[in-house]
Amino acid sequence: MRYWRQRLATAQVPPPPAEDEVGFASRVTFRLNKARRAVQIVGEDEADPAAGLLGLQSPLAQALIGAGEGDLLPFGGKDDAIEVISVGR
Repeated sequence: MRYWRQRLATAQVPPPPAEDEVGFASRVTFRLNKARRAVQIVGEDEADPAAGLLGLQSPLAQALIGAGEGDLLPFGGKDDAIEVISVGR
């Protein structure tokens, strides 16, 4: 219960992203290392990468935040490692 109270007291609701921009709660399809993946950006408590739920603070989620469809993003030391295919809610 103490953990829950602390989380509640420090919780911050992020501002919603633009309609075509990756942000909290976005569903993103992208290509990384020639593999196509789909994930949803979620809070740290909900994160389950194997189920496609990516924690907001993870390096991959941080690379995707603010991106839009068609963007090429740097990741893992490579300038165009990620290609954003689609962004949705």
